[in-house]
Amino acid sequence: MMILSFRGTNLSDFNQLFSPNYSGKPLLLAEIGVNHDGSVEKAKSLILACKDAGADAVKVQLFDAEAEISRYADATDYQKEEGASSQLELAKSLELRPTDISDLFEFADEQNIPILCTPFDFTSLDYLVNELSVSTVKVASSEITNFPFLKQIRDYGLKAILSTGASTLSEVKEAAKFFKRSQALVMHCTSEYPAPLNSLNLSAIQTLARELDFPVGYSDHSEGIEAALVACVFGARVIEKHVTFDKHDIGPDHKASAEIDEIARLATLLNDFKFFIGDGVKRPADCEKKNIPLIRKSLVASRNLRAGEVLNASDIGIKRPCNGLNPVYFDSLVGKKCRRDFVIDEPFKASDFEDL
Repeated sequence: MMILSFRGTNLSDFNQLFSPNYSGKPLLLAEIGVNHDGSVEKAKSLILACKDAGADAVKVQLFDAEAEISRYADATDYQKEEGASSQLELAKSLELRPTDISDLFEFADEQNIPILCTPFDFTSLDYLVNELSVSTVKVASSEITNFPFLKQIRDYGLKAILSTGASTLSEVKEAAKFFKRSQALVMHCTSEYPAPLNSLNLSAIQTLARELDFPVGYSDHSEGIEAALVACVFGARVIEKHVTFDKHDIGPDHKASAEIDEIARLATLLNDFKFFIGDGVKRPADCEKKNIPLIRKSLVASRNLRAGEVLNASDIGIKRPCNGLNPVYFDSLVGKKCRRDFVIDEPFKASDFEDL
């Protein structure tokens, strides 16, 4: 498993993600989010389960609901489906205290799995920096136009994994101006839970990479793990996936999350990704070279022939194996005189004909 640290200064592995020559596996970031349902112990259980499933890192969220959300903010449709009457009410029921986040960071360190946190307000950001000494934060899509917040992240000298759900390219470009290339990784995202497949627009990953010249990733809110794999083909270096013990639990994010067995399957596929994506050079793989003579064809006698006969097209067959003249020479062989006798199906050699 790729080990990277989101705390302290040991970021050598993580920094490789920002290199234009990065060739490692896509990193799997398991987002616990609010699927702990307000329970620190459940959050710890999810962290441990994600580690055992093969996730490269886990992520939690720190927010002060009243500092982040106005009392006038209506619940979204997917939040209303879970019975929430307002965003504030829902968020307050799911928030963890800063000391809880410290506890989770300590637990993750004990389990030897890197942990990252998304702060949603200035107080939470300050706590992560001053109390937990983080060097990287995940920035939620909700902050894409929150320039004072982005500026504070930059001024702290933090690296940022910047989500871009529900944003335009011009908005992302403006947000990215706060960071140097070596400081940010931009995540394509669709801010719907779960996100319909026809809303994912995964080719935008390539657009972001081309237009911004930043490394890119994908924050996946769709059901299943298929979209995450397609995102990797488009160049995503980080895959973020919400995780839950049960998609049918009550809560705003469970439905759009992957269960532990899906995380395990995705982790396995991502570990193998660099092997099946290859280097892009079209050539025979070492394992298939031995099959070339067996599956390709060569030019053979389609009937018994005598020395001195001149070949017509009907005298030439094309059959396996490839132990004679390549079929690319078919037209060149027509009209040539045989130097020896042939029996049916016997392969032709260049030396068997005059002036070939």
